[in-house]
Amino acid sequence: MNLLADLASLLLEVDPAPETAIAAAAARRRLGADRLPQVADSAWPGEQRRGPRRLVFAAPGTTLEVELGGTACRRWARGLLVSGFTSVTLWHAGGAEDGGGPGGRFAVRDLPAGPISFVLNGPGRRPLATDWLCC
Repeated sequence: MNLLADLASLLLEVDPAPETAIAAAAARRRLGADRLPQVADSAWPGEQRRGPRRLVFAAPGTTLEVELGGTACRRWARGLLVSGFTSVTLWHAGGAEDGGGPGGRFAVRDLPAGPISFVLNGPGRRPLATDWLCC
């Protein structure tokens, strides 16, 4: 008897992942992106949280600062990319949104409920991607 396998099977039966989320995750995986680690989150235990959720992802020479907010039905993301990468794409259960703007700033409105991931792109560079996170 494998308790973990039985539990995983039960969870998939009771609360399966949405097909759109599975498709988005598979599409993003095909990019072959390297991982951009998360180094801070205002939702982590012990952090003080007022206002939007604040996250920071960082790798040598690259910092992605993100704010997430809104309601369950109308979420948004905005932030700042400091690096040689030229664009930020936000992946979600419904697909992907290019949130790039001048000076490394980006904003995406009307995000559907579900997990999200940020992918950084630049000419001649292998993409960097955050883990999927729920907000």
